[in-house]
Amino acid sequence: MIRYVSLDTRASDRAAALGGPLQRATSGSWEAVLLRPQTSLFGHDTHPDLMTKAAVLLHSIVTNQTSAQAG
Repeated sequence: MIRYVSLDTRASDRAAALGGPLQRATSGSWEAVLLRPQTSLFGHDTHPDLMTKAAVLLHSIVTNQTSAQAG
């Protein structure tokens, strides 16, 4: 079973690491990034294995530039 990172988990990790809450302006972007590996189409996972899910998550982080916005 694959456990996905949630926006709440990401926000609490950031607060613990940087001492501040996740900004509201970027929470929608992060939500889209974190939900992409969970995408399904017609009842089937679009990213069926762990390596594909990890690659899609990394691709979303890099291309959406959410890291630069979150600071």
